[in-house]
Parts: sequence; structure tokens; C-alpha cells
Amino acid sequence: MTHRLLRRTSAAIGVLAAVSLAGCSSESPSATGASNDVVIGYGKIDTLDPIQFKTNTGYMVTNNIYGTLVRENYQTKKGVLVGDNTYAPQLAESLAWDSAGTLLTIKLKPNLQFQDGTALNATDVVYSIQRSLSDASYAKAFKSYIGITDPATAITAVDPSTVTIKTAFKAPLMEKFLSFPVFGILEKAAGDAHKTAGDPWATGFFSTNVIASGPYAVQSWSQDSSIVLTKNPKFTPQDLRNAPSTVTVKNIADPSQTYLALKQGALDIAMGLPPKLAKQAQSDSNAQVDVSPAGDLVYLGMNNTDPALTNVKVRQALSYLLPYNSLRSDVMQGFANSAFGPAPYPMESSLDTDGTKDAYPTDVSKATQLLSEAGATNLNLTLSVDASDPAAVESATFIQSALKQGGITVRVDQLQDADYNTKLGKHQLQMFVGEWYSWGQDAIYQMNFLLSSNSFVNYTGFKNAQFDALLSKGVSESDVAARNQLSQQAQQIAIDQAPMAYLYARDYVVVANKNVSGITQPDDEFPYFQYLSVR
Repeated sequence: MTHRLLRRTSAAIGVLAAVSLAGCSSESPSATGASNDVVIGYGKIDTLDPIQFKTNTGYMVTNNIYGTLVRENYQTKKGVLVGDNTYAPQLAESLAWDSAGTLLTIKLKPNLQFQDGTALNATDVVYSIQRSLSDASYAKAFKSYIGITDPATAITAVDPSTVTIKTAFKAPLMEKFLSFPVFGILEKAAGDAHKTAGDPWATGFFSTNVIASGPYAVQSWSQDSSIVLTKNPKFTPQDLRNAPSTVTVKNIADPSQTYLALKQGALDIAMGLPPKLAKQAQSDSNAQVDVSPAGDLVYLGMNNTDPALTNVKVRQALSYLLPYNSLRSDVMQGFANSAFGPAPYPMESSLDTDGTKDAYPTDVSKATQLLSEAGATNLNLTLSVDASDPAAVESATFIQSALKQGGITVRVDQLQDADYNTKLGKHQLQMFVGEWYSWGQDAIYQMNFLLSSNSFVNYTGFKNAQFDALLSKGVSESDVAARNQLSQQAQQIAIDQAPMAYLYARDYVVVANKNVSGITQPDDEFPYFQYLSVR
């Protein structure tokens, strides 16, 4: 899950941090180029502990240094290896449910090792999953989606190569979740050796100490400059012979400087570039802009408990006034699709099959009629945005102008980060521009976070008993067709009730030099390095 600023950039920090190193050194794609070195420009890394919230750069690196029990499969689409919502074993040899669908047995591949040569066995897997679902982890909220109440008793090691997980139901998202890097496998002995009474899961240790179980290991790390990864020779589940020998991720605070470094040949890949720079790169003969649709929802949040916005007809009217085409073409420079509800294309059960449908196409006359029916006249509303988020600030200007056509006066309030986030969390914002991207790209999972009445990130305050009941049933429904039907019924309620206006779904965009191939778009949008090649 990710709730993030629209700009997606990270600021560099001027503190040198030392990292302790454990060592000195469906289509399933594989890298096809000769071994090489790749240099990527992004932002800072604040922690490398899988269970802690971190910067986007931190997530990307963590993806590549910790192995997971399963991995996503990919299909090539327009030159990008796109996750196809199917999964295969990675550290695991097999995963099998019992006939009741409440006991998952996981067999590990033989002879697994951490980068320091220590055997990786079932005890490490149990420790890592329990840790990922603990109160120390942001993933503790995942327990309800996979039918686990008490990880300490539900997850056990049967023997050195076998793990069982007991669940309340056959969790349809189990394999998907186990591919998430938050469930990366850590060395239990190291965690036990460094735990304290105040830090029982050794988060302080794992923040800066890496004992890799994935394709890459940390060779060096300085937070103010770069991190260098090298292939992990102990990682045997995949053939890494053709993977890049090293991957260097440079901390560059300014996206303009990132793009300049790419143009000058100092970088192979520029991550996190804003739309205008990505658009500029499309005209550069030495650059390639890999674009792929994603269910990354940007929305206009409306406080459903605010007296001016409690009437659904008012919210529908606002939705009809919004300038969707201008937001996609001018703010996003064309790197966005329509968002037909809270689960936009290309999510599997989305009501939109191609990314071209707006839930409320711009229609001033319909908006005016709805406002009249609601008895809403001379509306004065406040739209709050994070002042440090240029995309949100620019979007607010377009929204302010569009609502004026319906006779609605909008005051744009640019708030500093801390003030904005505090007021957002306390539901004190009348309207706001938000963004949500769900790892795994599952519609029911996404709607649960965004709009269920008990979600801590439901900033609209939307409450609908029928909507909640559909999602609750969908969490444990393992039949794909039945689950998709529940999802689509919930989506329609969220469209009809208009708790938020669905502005657009932004694309996955990576800018690279022409000689780069093997860009991946996994379901968390943080690429895997072993597939990269530079020719």
C-alpha cells in the first residue's frame, strides 16, 4: 500500500550513515545481455528494514536484497516486463493448501543460504513472517486479509524445510502478499542477537545492517551519496549469470539534476522524474521513456461529513465539473488514463476495461441541474493541498477554475507538509488532492483502505454499510469470478455515492538511456534489477 505525494521525489540529506555488511562483496524473464554495471538516479534511502515505512528508493533497494517465498511473473508489453498477477515460487519449492483451505504448507528449496553462507531454513521464514505481521511492522494490517489472528501460533516450522500457516479461510491474497518485499526473509539468529526489550524485532539493527537473501547484496552505502549493490553469489533460486554485476543507486535530490545526469551519460536510468521532464525526454533521441498503465489513483477527496458536502448530489455535481482531460494532458503531460471509480484500469476487476472511461465526464449542465436539485447555491469551498507538491498545486488551479463554471467559489489553501498531514489525518480538510497506489493491485484491498468505514486512511469519512459488507465478504472469497463480482458491485456504489472524484490513474513511467532493457513493472512499481541489461 502506498499513500504518497504526487511528485514522487525524494530529498537528499547531508548525514553520512555507515552500513554494516554481512559479506564482502506467464513468462518468467531473465536478463539476456552480458554482465554489466547499471547506475540509477533516485532519492535518499532512510532504512533498509523490510518492515519499516521508507522512501521510494528504500523500497526499491529492499526489493532486490531480500528474497521472498514467491515472486511475480511478467509479460512483455511495449518493451516493459509487466507483472501479470500470477506468482511462482522463489525461495519456496512449493505452496499447497489442504482440502479445507485453512492450512498452507510451504516447502523450501534445498540448500538455500544467506549471503554470509549461513543456511536459510524454516526457522528464518517463520521468524520473518511473524516479524512482518508484528506490531513493529506497517504490514500488521495485512493479517485480516490472510485470515491470521495470532502469527505466533499460526505460523510454524515443521522441519528445517517446511513451514505451515494456519488461516481462518483460504486467503485469496496469500501468495500475492508473500511476494511483497515486506515479507522478505531475514536471518533469525541476527535478529535474536540484536533484539532488546524495547526493540524485540531488532528494527534498529536491520535498519542499517543487511544479510541478504535476495539477488543482490550491499557492497557499500552512504546516505548522502549512493548505495552500491553487487550480485549475491549465495542466491541460487534464479540464474543471475546475465544480471548486472553491480547496481549503483545515486541519491540526487533534484529531478532536474537527475535528468541532466542521464543526458550526460552519468546515469543509465532516472527514476521518479515528474511528467514534464518525462515528456521532454520523449524528444531526446538518446533516451527512452517506458510507459505502462497502472492503477495509481489520483482523486479529489471530499469530506463527506462536512455540511456543504453531505448531499450526494453536491458531490456528483462537483465530479461533473472537473476538468479531467486538462488534468491528464496538462498536469500529467499525457502520462495518465481515466479513472473509472476507486479501482481503475488495469486492475483485474475494474469496471473500466481499457482506461478510457470517466465516472463523471465533464458536463456543466448536469452539474448545474444537480446543484439546483440539492438546493445548493453560492457554494464556497476550500481545497487544501501540500505546498511542496507541485502536481497537486497545479491541479488545484485547474480544479478551482473548473468549479467556477458551476458557480462554485473555491479557495486554494497551500499548507506546509506537517500541517497538511495533521489536518488530513484528523479529517479537518474540506477538499484535498490525494493519491493511492495499492501493492498487489487488488481492487478489494484498495477499496478497503480508501473507503471502508473503519479504515484509518479513509480521509473522506465515507460510510456505507452495503459497501463495507461487500468488501468484507470479498476479503475471504477465493472463487475468482464471485470475488470479482463483489468487487464490481462495491465499485459501483463508490461511483454512485461519489465520496471522492476520480481524477485520473497515472502511468508507470521510467526514463532510461536507449541502451537499457529489462525494465520491470512489478505490482508495487519498484523494479527488480536482475532483469536489467545495458548494451
